[in-house]
Amino acid sequence: MAEAILFLVFFRNMQVFEKRPQVFQMLLLFLIILWSWENISLGKITAVSSWFRIAYSFLTVVLSIALVNRLIYRVIYEPWLAGERSIFLNPEFLIAAGAIIFFTFKMVVELFWWYGINHSAALRTNLYHIMMYINLIANIIYTLAIVWIPRKQPYTI
Repeated sequence: MAEAILFLVFFRNMQVFEKRPQVFQMLLLFLIILWSWENISLGKITAVSSWFRIAYSFLTVVLSIALVNRLIYRVIYEPWLAGERSIFLNPEFLIAAGAIIFFTFKMVVELFWWYGINHSAALRTNLYHIMMYINLIANIIYTLAIVWIPRKQPYTI
């Protein structure tokens, strides 16, 4: 739940909701209600929350795609705002790309579990091995995003 809220705040800070700020509040409320319903009402606080994970992964992928579209638009049509850096060196782009890669596969895995396609131990093991490598790739992308955050200019009088 905390990760979902942090990603939602990240997308708000990246101005994905700049034209419709009420969408942020509705999505936040939706995630809180869905998590509460699945974990408290259904009494599964100790079980895996597949509905919430699928909805949260889908939402993160859609918002990441919206952020990437906004960044590409800015590079093509408003180059004075994008700066002289390549889009592949843009930390916002890298974080969105890492989220798209990781959460797309996470959503697919959760859908497998939800539909009951997890009876084979070999399939489960292979999916988790693939998930391990995708997590590694996403974390490398996030690390590159941290490295390429522009330095804050020193304050001068």
